[in-house]
Amino acid sequence: MPMLSCRTMSRLKSGAMCIHLARAPQFGSALRALGIRSFWQSRCLLAGLLFSLVVEPPAEAQNDWTYRGRTVIISVGAPAGGGYDYTARLLARHLPRHLPGNPTVIVKNMPGAGGLLVAKYLQTTAARDGTEFGELEHGTAFAPLLTSAGVSFDPLALGWLGSMEQFTPIVAVWHTVPVYSFEDLLKIPINVGTSGAGSTTSGYPQSLNAILGTKIKVIGGYPGTPAYNLAIERGELDGLASWCWTCAKAQKPDWIVEKKLRVIMQLAEHADPELEKMGVPTAFQKASTDIQRQMLGVVFRSVMMSRPFVAPLGLPAERLAMLRAAFEAAVEDSALIGEAAKTGMKVEFISPARIEDNLKATFATDPALIEKVRNAYSGKY
Repeated sequence: MPMLSCRTMSRLKSGAMCIHLARAPQFGSALRALGIRSFWQSRCLLAGLLFSLVVEPPAEAQNDWTYRGRTVIISVGAPAGGGYDYTARLLARHLPRHLPGNPTVIVKNMPGAGGLLVAKYLQTTAARDGTEFGELEHGTAFAPLLTSAGVSFDPLALGWLGSMEQFTPIVAVWHTVPVYSFEDLLKIPINVGTSGAGSTTSGYPQSLNAILGTKIKVIGGYPGTPAYNLAIERGELDGLASWCWTCAKAQKPDWIVEKKLRVIMQLAEHADPELEKMGVPTAFQKASTDIQRQMLGVVFRSVMMSRPFVAPLGLPAERLAMLRAAFEAAVEDSALIGEAAKTGMKVEFISPARIEDNLKATFATDPALIEKVRNAYSGKY
């Protein structure tokens, strides 16, 4: 038999008193005065009173809710060993002390469909009590707008916590590939890998092909960055067209030091200072028309929320506020920032309000322009 708390026992005793009271003659007179004459009517009244005493939680219990003794799960839409996995585990090490009750925080990898599996899980299955949230690939929130793949989640309905970074994606090739400039990309085909149709690993290169005329072939079947990198070293792939510059330096520093990776182009409107000094152009600098620049602006709108974390649909407002406050405090914690700096990661807190404004503005874009971008992003050109 389950143990009952003192508070619940107290309510049960109160309920027993109600039943005892019902047997008193005075109680019957009071019921008749209220128009309640039958035995069954009085029984229903007592049942409702007893239920409210035993089941209804007191207001203070809602306010005193903490994470003590609970486990918080961060689901990541990427495999272990990549940048998204590292970011989630970094957060997991520092988030507990910023949540009331100092809970255990663990990471669960859920790769597949370019990050769409996690998005769907958060909308349909994840716990709605504040003990689960996820990290999406930065382009996943834009998949319902920019892809024709079967996408069954609404990014505007989820509870955004913020982002931990704003990085610069790049097009880069292995040092043995005879591509040295953007102009070479217009003439020489290269192969890059992708994790799925909803991912920027397919959307970015296909958009470059459609908008700027590059010749990048997208090869499926790779679960994430570790697999891409291994395939590049083996000669299966020529390079990447969505990896971030800080990721390359942090995860493959030998590639940078030994000049095994050649960066061809930046995939962001604003150039990374280091890459700019190296003479690496941005895709926007290679656009020749206003419509090209407008389309690129939509494609790369996700860059500002490079490491986004989001809570499930339907999370109570007070729990969402609790998670948001803890997330911001953790991301701005000097201990987390210092640990990230050792790997070359530059932590930057991007607020949920900025993410929501970015999504709303993008989803409100002229439908005619969105149709052009969707065709480009999906490879239909």
